Amino acid sequence: MKENLSLFLEAAKLNIQEAKRIFFGENFKKFYLQEETELRNIYDQLMMGKNRNQILEEFLICTGAKERVSFEIEKEEYQVSRDQEYLQIPIHQKNWGYEEMDVRVYPHLKTEASLITTEQFQDMTYELCVDLRNASEEMTEGIVELDTAFEHFKIIIRFYEAEEEQSQRMWKKVQQIYLDFRCGKCSVEEYCQRTCDCIGEECGILEDLLRLQLAIIGKREEEARNRMEQMNENRPWEEGEMIESYYYYLKALYEKNPLTTKSAVKIIRDNAKRVQEDRAYCLWMLMYLDEEIVFSNKKQLEEIKKLYQEGIIAPILQYETASIWNRNPLFIKEVNGFTVEHMKFGLKYKILTKEVLDQYVRVIRRTDRLAGEAFWILEEIYRNYPEEEYLESICRTILRTGQWKREYHVYLKEAVQRSMKMLGLFEAYIRTLDPEEYEQLEPAVLHYFSYSNSLSTEEKAYLYANIHANRKEYGEILNNYTQKINVFVLKAIEQGLMTNPAVYLYQQYLPDLMGSEAGLIAFPNIIFKKKLICHNKKMKTAVIKHMEKSQSDFYELKDGIAYCDIYSDQFMVMFLDEKEDPHIAEVFWEMEALWKEQLYFDKCRTKNTFHEKVLLAEAAQYVKKTQLSDEEAKTAQRLMDLQILSDDAKEMILELLLNYYYENHNYEKLEEYLGQVRWEKLQEKNRASVIEYFISQEMYEEALKGMERYGFDVIRIQLLEKVVRYLLKHLQGRKSMFAAKMCEAVFLQGEAGKEILTYLQLHIPPEADYLDQLWQQGIEQGVYDAGFTDHLLAQFLKEDAKEEYYIEIFLESLRRGNQNGLDLLFERFCQWHYLDGKKLPEEFFDYLTRFLDEKGWDNSLLKPLSWLKYQVEREQLSDREQMLASQIIGWFMERDIYLELFVGFQDRIPIPKILFCISFVSYQGLSGQKVMMHCQEEKEAMIKEEMMTELGDGRYVGWFLSFLDEHPDVYVTIQGDDRKYRKSVKVAYPAEENMGLKYHKINEMLANVHSSQVYDMIEQYGEMEYMMERSLQPWMEE
Repeated sequence: MKENLSLFLEAAKLNIQEAKRIFFGENFKKFYLQEETELRNIYDQLMMGKNRNQILEEFLICTGAKERVSFEIEKEEYQVSRDQEYLQIPIHQKNWGYEEMDVRVYPHLKTEASLITTEQFQDMTYELCVDLRNASEEMTEGIVELDTAFEHFKIIIRFYEAEEEQSQRMWKKVQQIYLDFRCGKCSVEEYCQRTCDCIGEECGILEDLLRLQLAIIGKREEEARNRMEQMNENRPWEEGEMIESYYYYLKALYEKNPLTTKSAVKIIRDNAKRVQEDRAYCLWMLMYLDEEIVFSNKKQLEEIKKLYQEGIIAPILQYETASIWNRNPLFIKEVNGFTVEHMKFGLKYKILTKEVLDQYVRVIRRTDRLAGEAFWILEEIYRNYPEEEYLESICRTILRTGQWKREYHVYLKEAVQRSMKMLGLFEAYIRTLDPEEYEQLEPAVLHYFSYSNSLSTEEKAYLYANIHANRKEYGEILNNYTQKINVFVLKAIEQGLMTNPAVYLYQQYLPDLMGSEAGLIAFPNIIFKKKLICHNKKMKTAVIKHMEKSQSDFYELKDGIAYCDIYSDQFMVMFLDEKEDPHIAEVFWEMEALWKEQLYFDKCRTKNTFHEKVLLAEAAQYVKKTQLSDEEAKTAQRLMDLQILSDDAKEMILELLLNYYYENHNYEKLEEYLGQVRWEKLQEKNRASVIEYFISQEMYEEALKGMERYGFDVIRIQLLEKVVRYLLKHLQGRKSMFAAKMCEAVFLQGEAGKEILTYLQLHIPPEADYLDQLWQQGIEQGVYDAGFTDHLLAQFLKEDAKEEYYIEIFLESLRRGNQNGLDLLFERFCQWHYLDGKKLPEEFFDYLTRFLDEKGWDNSLLKPLSWLKYQVEREQLSDREQMLASQIIGWFMERDIYLELFVGFQDRIPIPKILFCISFVSYQGLSGQKVMMHCQEEKEAMIKEEMMTELGDGRYVGWFLSFLDEHPDVYVTIQGDDRKYRKSVKVAYPAEENMGLKYHKINEMLANVHSSQVYDMIEQYGEMEYMMERSLQPWMEE
């Protein structure tokens, strides 16, 4: 299975989409993780996540197949011109895989996406486009934050002023001077003088219009008239919509004529529709000209709000809003973005009246939900005007909205010190304290809670922890709380309350409760708690999975801390981020013990024998045991009834119980619990034992299920034989390879009876290597299967086997009258005998004699040769055997095959004399070749060539005639091979039995060619030749 997993991990690197399909398939765990317990648990935990890409990514990281995806940015700070509209920020992906990145930009900036994934990266790079168009002129910097579950990047965008023309700088200053004038920071004369100084000698239509405005405001009528006449000559209405609107606005102010004013209003309205960016200034001019709104503050305010909702904000309109509020504070009816934005402007320039501030305070008191800036305004009012009524408003707002922020505590504390009366003030005082620090409480607070019961359980825990921590400073008032704290601690333990203050109290009071029965009964609710500290603040939930528990436990992380029940060291921790994506690897965490758990556990276990947490802790210890005591068996029975116990733990405990009942001969209980066995959950170490328990109770069907799943190699042979007998009885001869394998196991242990041998011979496993033993034991027990015997003999022929037991199998087959494949089998055994030199029993040749008599040997050389080889070694032959030998030798000689073997029959049957004159040649080579024999008497002599005959298995034979003084060079050649072979050639020269033959006489003369006797010998030879009948073959005389 590890090989399968390795292949999957490699495939994931090449094709992640295909890997995803496999990973979320039904058979992934079975095929890839069957032997990987830890990875199976990780797989199950990760499946709680929602994002499939993230689940697969985390799994690959946990297996070590890859590293977590990480990123890098080129810069942490960008300098951009204020008139720049867009900024491209490159983000680089450092390694392959999947990750998500949250994008946040502020203030007033925008991006094309708030979430980007690695699937959007091109060539490992993503270009983040930041829209800068909404950045206000007051902004000096913007922030871009990039967050993954493990990385945080903060990019600062600093704005610098673009190089402006002198006129642009001048007009900004002019606008600020006007704003100062309207806010009352300078008089009309000062305003006019400062503006004139600012524009100086600048010439232009806009500057001329501004000088005209100053003359009108300053009531310099002569100057105003001259400038108006000059302006009419310059035709400013041709210079663009804004200048045209400005001109007609000033003309209406100057002439104070209803018709001129009406005409100016129409022109300004039309220009505002055509040019969007001038709408704020057009509205400002209309507020002083248009009769529809000039006398209605309400309508003016509505028009300003319309522009605000479209994102158009201008300081001059913010001033007009503040001015309208000052005239009628009741226009502030709700706290929204418009109200907050314009209140901030008014507070900045300090132009708001106290009536406006009071109205804002009244409105905010009616607000249930409060934005941060809205409350900031309230705080700013109090900082500027530290009056009790504003402090009360702040406190009542906190109480009403339920926002218990730490920074608000200063107001509540001041209210308590001022003895202000508000319902819930003391409770809010406690709720806004830092729970990690125990600062001294106000005496009034301590006195109040000595009789009040208005705090929640968690708040009481903090109060009592604070009192205990500061007991020396609080003095006698502590006496009012002693009993209350004792009662609270016990109740908190019963409820399982786990907060930092509660833990502090438990650490102080637990030793005192050990002598209390109520305390011991309540202890299991907290004694298994440990403090989990996660160092990755982006994780929001901790998921604890115990091996002993069926379901995972979820704990919310508060500031990276959660108090978790930990029953053993067999647990896994997974974390979920705010998107509920799972993370296991590379999340750094630690687990802190809070108290000596074992001390309290030993004390309380006797009082809580059925408490599920105590039982879970017991289960954690049981999984390490190998056997049970009587008392432990009782606990194990309770564990089996515990619903939250995991299947794996139950299976381990069940196996211990089965062993306990088996060893104690409690077979009734054993049978009861055997009914709960689930084979797929069984531990490897106990599988054989459980199967044997089933066999011992004669529950053979269940035992067979276990053996089909896990095998039977370690089952005791006596028990295995029982199951086999049961199975064979039900099969009634039907084929089952599983049954055959079981029979095989019994047979190899030497415990097989007739029925097992019979079934095994009938359905022999294909890879069996004990066929001879099986056949032999079958014969010994009277079991013979013709099909099995034929199978053995067929295997003998097919595999070119050399085992000698096959001859006994063949003979037994012949004894039982088997006629299948006799020709091939006789041929094969005869090859053994004749070519390989194996000795065969006499009975074999008796059957061979009959076979040759009945079938003949026309298609075989080895069968008759083997028969001759056997007979030549016998001392006597029957008449029938002599006749058969003569027939065989004659048959070979008719085919020009002469063998030295034939000469061995000279004392028993008449044989041709030529056999005594022949030199017999044999050659051992490869079968199926064309072998040519060559004889050459001298170097220059003619070479005699004869094709050799193959008898079988590469044994070739031939013959030639040569005189005594001839010393021929005998060698062979093979078709297709130019080499001459001499070493593998054997030559047997004529036998002494050729004495008296004509051929012998010639040989004798040749031997004495240099002697005087040769003439006598020649004369004798001539007489003999004359007397002999002339023949073409003189050596054929008999």
